[in-house]
Amino acid sequence: MNGLIGNHDYAKFVFLGVDNDADLPNKSKLLNYFPSGTFNIYKAHGYFSNSFHELEKFYAIKRNGFRADVTRGMKTYISHGIRIITDEPPNTFLALEFGASIVDFLDLSHSDMEELTILVDSWSQLTSTVNRVLACLDHIEQAKLTLNKNNLSDSKIENPDEKSLSLIFDNYGDLAIKQMVDRFDAWYQKVIWR
Repeated sequence: MNGLIGNHDYAKFVFLGVDNDADLPNKSKLLNYFPSGTFNIYKAHGYFSNSFHELEKFYAIKRNGFRADVTRGMKTYISHGIRIITDEPPNTFLALEFGASIVDFLDLSHSDMEELTILVDSWSQLTSTVNRVLACLDHIEQAKLTLNKNNLSDSKIENPDEKSLSLIFDNYGDLAIKQMVDRFDAWYQKVIWR
């Protein structure tokens, strides 16, 4: 069970990125936008920071693709999340007034957050593995430098079969990465608050 969603089956969220808490919509404004809603405002680095961190990883991947840094020191997009219990669609006036600060409108369930965690973990494993394999090319170049530096000779190191290397390393992992991107896309399409 995901604490950010609370004791509900699902919750709608407005995620914002603001530098100052004064830039957030207050509860009376939220009541104007969602008269029948109930609200909780959470800081991204507060009690539910693990949930926010999974979402941050998603946005890093969404914006940066394969080069996404999904480590603890990555760039942050979300400063706050407003949980809204409502059956209403996102409010256009809220979007107009706070549009520059709004990161996204999402409709999340506990299983959606579990699925996101699995997707992010799979992404991390895939990109880490692919990057390690592609680093072999750097080691091949490093081996040539080592030979030259130490006045050694080895034809396989000095002249590796470029065609064979190309067969192995060109587009290595691209298909798997595309499949992961498609999975993230499917997840996102499912959780957009419409």
